[in-house]
Amino acid sequence: MIVTQGVFGGVKCLVLDNDYFRITILPERGGNIASMYDKEAGYELLCQPAIPLKPIPQSKLFDDGSRAGIDDMFPNALATVYDAPPFSGLPLPDHGEIWYRPMEPRLENGSIALDIEGTVLPYHFIKWYSLEGRTLKMQYRAKNKSNSPLHYLFAAHPMFKAADDARIYLPEGQGKFEILFHDRQEMIGGRFIWQEEAAIGDAVYKTLSDIGVYTKIVSRQPQAQGWCTIWQPQRQYGISVEFDQNHLPFIGIWCGLSNERQHLIAPEPSTHQSVDLARRGDWDTGRLSPKEEHKWRMSYTAGKADLNGSTGRLIF
Repeated sequence: MIVTQGVFGGVKCLVLDNDYFRITILPERGGNIASMYDKEAGYELLCQPAIPLKPIPQSKLFDDGSRAGIDDMFPNALATVYDAPPFSGLPLPDHGEIWYRPMEPRLENGSIALDIEGTVLPYHFIKWYSLEGRTLKMQYRAKNKSNSPLHYLFAAHPMFKAADDARIYLPEGQGKFEILFHDRQEMIGGRFIWQEEAAIGDAVYKTLSDIGVYTKIVSRQPQAQGWCTIWQPQRQYGISVEFDQNHLPFIGIWCGLSNERQHLIAPEPSTHQSVDLARRGDWDTGRLSPKEEHKWRMSYTAGKADLNGSTGRLIF
């Protein structure tokens, strides 16, 4: 992996380069991954922002920003008010406060490390990026700096481009999902059946038309396995999302369109079943004891591949 400095859309960037991929990272925008370019396929995987990049919105509303690439939602997703003492009443912005704040980058043991101190809540958050072959690896650590318990929510927020024939595979045994919104309309409490119990045996895929445009669904129970596959049959191209299901037990799936009417798919592993930090459940993992730290990992592997239709896994 070769690391160089550059400029992307008028903003300073770091570029991770190897024989397969060129990854562009924006430390000044919360470590946003602005581009994930497959050199062999000549293919950009991510929704691209308008150039030059929009300024950070004063509203701190995610939809008022560039809305592209890969972001992290932390320490919350939905804008809310923190509800646990001694930090009760503190307002938490839309999509958390990582995506719009600058992070300090450095080279550390062959990875790019970026860290940040919380401004609303007392935490230290750090993530590491490394590029190994066709795999972009990410490791995370969140530490509670206070003497009181601290609740947080982490969710990945990638925006992968997808062809009309794209399929989304999840491990065998998926059942009910909760619909958060459909066709931009809030539908909290709605149900989406991924796999009927009678059909359990193989991995099951859903298409974009199965889920719907501008729709987000979230799993209602923890994942037994930490992976998701996006498969594009006509291109014979796939993306494998791997994550630590012990710390990210839930997954959300968002399907939408870019400003250019390009289909987008966002597989979102998360610490919480809900996007609202205030709606905490028994299986949620985002609770730090005083001075405690949590660590977890994720990765994206992509390229021309073969698909094992019975398992939903890719063979690169």
